[in-house]
Amino acid sequence: MRFIFKTDYRQDIRLAKHPGHVFWYGLLSLLLLAAPWLLAEYWLAQLTFVLIYAIAGLGLMLLAGFTGQFSLGHAAFLGVGAYTQAVLLAAGWPFLLALACAAGLSAAVGVVVGLPALRVKGIYLGMATLAFGFIVEEVLARWESVTGGNAGLHVKAPQIMGWSLSGGETFYFLCLCITVLATLGLLNLLRSPTGRAFVAIRDSEISAQSMGIHLAHYKTLSFALSAALAGVAGALYAHKLQFISPDQFNILQSIDLLLMIVIGGLGSVHGVFLGALFLISMPQAIAMVKDYLPAAIGQAPGLQAAVYGLVLIACAVRAHGPVRPLAQGAHLVAVVPVLPQGHVQAAEVFPKIGSPQMTDVLLKANDLSVRFGGVLAVNQVSFEVRKGEVFTLIGPNGAGKTTVFNLISRIYQPTTGEIWFEDRKLTAEPAHAIAALGIARTFQNIELFEHATVLHNLLIGRHTHRRTGFVHDLFFTRTAREAELHSRLKAEEVIDLLNLQHYRDTMVAGLPYGVRKVVELARALCTEPKLLLLDEPSSGLNVEETDDMAFWIQDIQQELGITVLMVEHDMSLVSKVSDRVLAMNQGEVLAMGTPREVQTNPAVVEAYLGTVDDVSSLRRAA
Repeated sequence: MRFIFKTDYRQDIRLAKHPGHVFWYGLLSLLLLAAPWLLAEYWLAQLTFVLIYAIAGLGLMLLAGFTGQFSLGHAAFLGVGAYTQAVLLAAGWPFLLALACAAGLSAAVGVVVGLPALRVKGIYLGMATLAFGFIVEEVLARWESVTGGNAGLHVKAPQIMGWSLSGGETFYFLCLCITVLATLGLLNLLRSPTGRAFVAIRDSEISAQSMGIHLAHYKTLSFALSAALAGVAGALYAHKLQFISPDQFNILQSIDLLLMIVIGGLGSVHGVFLGALFLISMPQAIAMVKDYLPAAIGQAPGLQAAVYGLVLIACAVRAHGPVRPLAQGAHLVAVVPVLPQGHVQAAEVFPKIGSPQMTDVLLKANDLSVRFGGVLAVNQVSFEVRKGEVFTLIGPNGAGKTTVFNLISRIYQPTTGEIWFEDRKLTAEPAHAIAALGIARTFQNIELFEHATVLHNLLIGRHTHRRTGFVHDLFFTRTAREAELHSRLKAEEVIDLLNLQHYRDTMVAGLPYGVRKVVELARALCTEPKLLLLDEPSSGLNVEETDDMAFWIQDIQQELGITVLMVEHDMSLVSKVSDRVLAMNQGEVLAMGTPREVQTNPAVVEAYLGTVDDVSSLRRAA
C-alpha cells in the first residue's frame, strides 16, 4: 500500500485556507462596510477612487501580471467605457444596461487590440497598445457630434429602478460591490484551468502549446476580460467625476495604471489594492508634507513624479531584480494554499494511462524534410514507432533529432513529407491540438513554468482533460469544483509515482536541475499520453539520477503501457531501455535496428568517431 502525503483535496481549492484568513478578511469586510460612518466625505470619496482604480488594476493585472501581455494604452479602455456609459445614459438607457454595454464594447475593442499579441510580444506589443491609446484619445477629441470633443460631456447621475446612486455613500457601496465581484471572479479564474492557462502563456508559450493550450484563444480572452474590467472602471469613473473629456484618458493615465500594478507587485491580487491606494493617496500625502520640506524640494516641479520614481527604485532594490509584490505572500501561488502534510491513502495500483491498442504502428513519418533558409536540417527521414515500444533517435549534435521532435509536435512545419499518428495526419493539425491527440513531450532545454509550483505545473498538464468552460471557471460552480478535485487527484497520482511529494508546493524556479527534469516528465504524464516524446531525458543528470530515469522510463512503458520516442546521447541508457534505435547524422538516417545492431554499424561508428584513419591519426597525435 502506498501513501500520498496530502491532507484534503477540498481544502486545496478553498479561497480561505484556514480560519485566520476568514477572520482577517471578515474584519476587512466589516471595516469597508462601515467606511461611510467612519470616514469624512472627502476621504470616502478618495476610497471610492481607490476601488475604481482597483477594478481597472485587476484587469491590467490579469493581462500583464498573469498572462504576460503588457499594455501601454490601457487608459483608452477606460475612455471607451466612460464615453459609452455617458452617451447611452444621455439617450435614456437604464444604468445597468448601459454599464453592461460599456463593458461589452470595451471587451470587443480589447479583442481587436489583442490581435497583434498573436504575432508580437514585449516592447513591440507595448508599442502597438501605445498607438491604440493615442488613436482613441484622438477619436474622442475629434468626434464632436458624439463625444463633445475637447469640451467634454456631462454624465447623468446613475439610477437603478428610480433609486438615485448619486450620493457619496450609495455610490461607494455600488463601487464596493462591483470590486468584490471582480475580485472573486479573478480569483476563481486563477484557481481554475483558465487561469492556469494564462500563467502558462506568461512563463513559456512553447510549453503551453505542448500542453494543449490554444495561445490565440487565451491571449484574446485575456485582452477581452482586461478591457471589460477597464470599461466598467471607466464608467464608474465618469459617474464619480460627473464630467469627462479626452485628456482624462491619455498616456499619463495609462502609465499610472501600469505603475499601480508594478508597485503592488506583478502577479499579486492583493498588490492591486495596495497599488491603487498608493496611487490615490500619494498626491494628498505630498500636498500635506511639502510645506514642511525645504523650499528647494517642496516647491520643485515634478515632485510627484520623482516620488513615484524613487518608490519604483526602492521596489527594484528590495527585489534584487524584478519588482516583487509589496503584499508578500499574495502571489498567485497563494490562490492554491500550501497545506500541512498528512496521510491520505492513495490508489493501490497506479491507473494505467495508456489507451487500448488500436494499431501496431502508432506513429509513422514519411520522407520528412525541413529546410531553414539554405540549411537542410532534416532530409528524407522515414521511420515507424510501434505501439508499446521505446524507440530512440541517436546521433551527433546537429544531426536533426530535436528538429524531428519539433516536427512531430508541430512547432515546425515540414518542407516535404507527412507524419501520421494513428489515423490522423499530424501535419494538418495545429500545435495546440497535438496534446489532445495523445502526444506529450519534454524539452532538451527544460521548459517548465518557472513562477508556479510543482503542483501547478502538473495541473497545467491536465489542461486537455478539462471538463469545464470559461463560465463555470468564472463562477467556480459545483461542476468546476468537482473537475478541479479530479484533476488534483490525477496530479497526486503522478506525484506519488515519481516521488515528488517533498516538492509538491515548491516553486519550480528554486528546484535542483535533476528534480526539474523529473517534474517535466511528470507534467507530460499528466496529459495521459499514448506517445511520450523525451528529448534527452538524462542530459545534465548524474549517474544515480540517470539510473532513476531509466527505471521510470521502463515503468512508463511496461506498467503504464505508454509508447516512448526518445532522443538520447547516453548510450548506456539507450541500450538499457530501447527496443529499437534510429541513428541520424546531418539530417539523414544512417541506420535502424536494435541498440547492438546500430552501435556496431560502421556508418554510425564513423559518424561518432570518424574513419579508421582518423582514429589512427588521433592516437599518433596523442
